[in-house]
Amino acid sequence: MVRGYLMAVTDINDERHIVKTYSSGMINNHGLKGRAKKSAETADKVKKHNQKVSIQNLCWLMQLNFEEGDYNLSLHYYANGDRPLDEWQAQKNVAAFCKDLKKWCKQNMPDGYFLDYLYCTHTTTARGAIHHHMILRKDIPLYVIQQLWSKWGSVSVGRSLYKGYDYYTLAWYWIADPKHEPHPKGMRSYIPSHGLKRPVTVREIVPAKTWRINPKAPKGWRIKDDTIYNGVDVYGYPYQSYTMIKISDVKRI
Repeated sequence: MVRGYLMAVTDINDERHIVKTYSSGMINNHGLKGRAKKSAETADKVKKHNQKVSIQNLCWLMQLNFEEGDYNLSLHYYANGDRPLDEWQAQKNVAAFCKDLKKWCKQNMPDGYFLDYLYCTHTTTARGAIHHHMILRKDIPLYVIQQLWSKWGSVSVGRSLYKGYDYYTLAWYWIADPKHEPHPKGMRSYIPSHGLKRPVTVREIVPAKTWRINPKAPKGWRIKDDTIYNGVDVYGYPYQSYTMIKISDVKRI
């Protein structure tokens, strides 16, 4: 009996992300290799896989909710000021800062306005300096942001977001850059504001005969250069992923 594989499809703006894989009970005799040796199933591989998924999810969250011109900020603490003792205390500081931002928005923005943001807390390995990175909608004047954070420190502005921005590298930096100390146990890698749009992934079982090492894009789409990956997942099953772009938007990339 012909069996199928699992295909997961996630649409993010003008891109469509495809992941194909087999799981136990779906291996078939259509020329695809089955499960790899059990030695491949290591805790380290699972950890790396989970981190890769976290980076991709953060990347998609950034793409769905932020746009050209939005702020890419770093929040620093005064060198001679009341610096936080640890990341837990630092998280409370930035949470209080966000509360101040919301209060300003309530007083100055139209009714129904929601403050969209993402932030993370880092400790640099070299100097032990605690700081925050934040993506924030451009609706709030920069001087307001600087004024509200001034009770703790200074604000530096990185390269603003724009169409074609490399969100994946930014997400990797937030989650996996080795120059940062590991977070304390139980601390989240990043904090999103309430109400952000979340990526929706549709999964279905697809006939095995449709698996192609070199996939073809359906009408109206093209496969993004250098995104096709063929390999195995953490459990040794065949795995494929790639990204497609709507043809109507190709010329603007």
